[in-house]
Amino acid sequence: MAQGIARQLRERGIEAVTSTDPEQAAGEFTAGDYRLIVFGNGVVGPVSMRLRREFTEQDPTTRFLDAFAPFAIGQIVRTLDPTRTTAPLLDDFRMEDDGTTIWAKATVRTACLLRVDVYKAPVDDGWDVDFIAEVEVQAGSYETQLDANYRGSGFTIVATAADEIYLDRFSV
Repeated sequence: MAQGIARQLRERGIEAVTSTDPEQAAGEFTAGDYRLIVFGNGVVGPVSMRLRREFTEQDPTTRFLDAFAPFAIGQIVRTLDPTRTTAPLLDDFRMEDDGTTIWAKATVRTACLLRVDVYKAPVDDGWDVDFIAEVEVQAGSYETQLDANYRGSGFTIVATAADEIYLDRFSV
């Protein structure tokens, strides 16, 4: 899938390279050589966090993006758009499990319409999506409870704030 996204980006005039071994990517690439480092759905979580630290050590100005295949091209194009100067609407979007309840949490920087969905592993005709919430949020903390049946792998939670996409994989 990463190769197909890279091809589509090249067709739009954006040079893109991919790694076949995300675990070793910080040794394969030098952060300062790229305007943006994109992590796909398979690299969300501990591997992504470690790579962010390693790439930031190489170049503290490195920009990162978690991309999700159904939205990846648009996410990358918007992020690289030089006319976009606003800060992200959400910080630290994440999943938390307190043992009885799974929570989707984030810090909201600016009031916006926030939508939360759960994407299940692809099915023959696309993605199976569960709607969780759509609400006008104010600056501050946000959390919403998720069904305990989402514990395990194969689920990705997607938050959409305006045209920004944030994601986390269920690893709880």
